[in-house]
Amino acid sequence: MNELKDRLQQVRQAYNISQRQLAKRIGVTSQLISMIETGKTQLSHLTAKAIESEFGINHEWLMTGQGEMMAI
Repeated sequence: MNELKDRLQQVRQAYNISQRQLAKRIGVTSQLISMIETGKTQLSHLTAKAIESEFGINHEWLMTGQGEMMAI
C-alpha cells in the first residue's frame, strides 16, 4: 500500500498542480508540502481537512489509503 506522501502526490497529479499551487490553495507553505511529500513531517489534521475540502478528497483514503480518492 502506498504512503500518505504518495497519496498527496496523487492528489497533485490528479489536479495537475505543483506543490506551490497546492500550498497556495490550502493556505500553507510550499515547504510544508515538500516536507510531507518527502516524509520529513506528518500531515496535520487541519491541513488534511483543508485538502479534503478544497479538492473533494475522501478523508479515509487520504489518511489510510482505504476507499476511493474522491469523496462521494
